[in-house]
Amino acid sequence: MHCCCVPTVAVQIDDWKTFDVFKLAEATKGRPLAAVVKTVLVKLRLIKYFDMCKLDIFLRDLELKYPGNPYHNSTHAADVVHAIYKIMTMVRASTAWAGWSDTSLVQIVADSH
Repeated sequence: MHCCCVPTVAVQIDDWKTFDVFKLAEATKGRPLAAVVKTVLVKLRLIKYFDMCKLDIFLRDLELKYPGNPYHNSTHAADVVHAIYKIMTMVRASTAWAGWSDTSLVQIVADSH
């Protein structure tokens, strides 16, 4: 799934009320983490630093590594990435909190959650 194919629900990532990680999981056939990560990278203007083929492979492998746990799964990880993105952008909007390298580090940590 490339950025142009990210479901509409992922594009709503900037709004706590309309973003529904469960609808996203359904729309992506169980790959919500990849959709959220790509959307966040586009929104933060960081996507240009990534090789899309390698990013797709990394995200696919990351999602496949989650066990069949009903809570700690890729949907939960996508929700964590979303929450970190929202908090970072809210803080960043009010202060000069971090440059892109700090943002990238926090995002990678969330992605690997």
